[in-house]
Amino acid sequence: MISTFHWINGSTDCVLGNDGSPKNNTSGVYPAKLQGIEFMQGAYDTISDVILKLFKEADDTYWYEPYVCRQTAKYSTSITADYKASGIRLQQSGAAGWNYIRYLGYKKGVFFPKDMTGGSSSTYTRDAFYSLTATEGTREWLVRGSLLNGVALAGVGACGYGDRALSVAFWDIAARLSPNGNRGEWAA
Repeated sequence: MISTFHWINGSTDCVLGNDGSPKNNTSGVYPAKLQGIEFMQGAYDTISDVILKLFKEADDTYWYEPYVCRQTAKYSTSITADYKASGIRLQQSGAAGWNYIRYLGYKKGVFFPKDMTGGSSSTYTRDAFYSLTATEGTREWLVRGSLLNGVALAGVGACGYGDRALSVAFWDIAARLSPNGNRGEWAA
């Protein structure tokens, strides 16, 4: 029997120092750590303080926009008044599927794709984002990619996924601390 499963948390504990991979930094096979934070373990990381809103404008164009909540106690399974629009919008593509990212925007502490026109596996960010078409609602934001995606969709960063409902749980979504969310001061 052959099975795939993501790397377990702590797989980079053997790496000396704060940065690196257990065997090979560039193979796309092994997890890595950067500044002591482990990532690329073969499962999606959930951006826990962000909910993606998919909506339609009056001109019949469909968009994604991240909504951010910086207070853990106020996280919700829907966009409430505690969630603020990031101001970065990504137009949904003409067909549902993977599209390479051309530009990233940064607002309210969030990097999010801003344009996917003309991106490829060898140009611009070289990372892919799975987007829907003609869809409204909310989705969770998953990043870094899973073993189901392989290395092809992920460049230096990794692929992002904007299709999963907020209620979805599956083996390829990691339940761990993520380097992508709010890393501000902890107020005890």
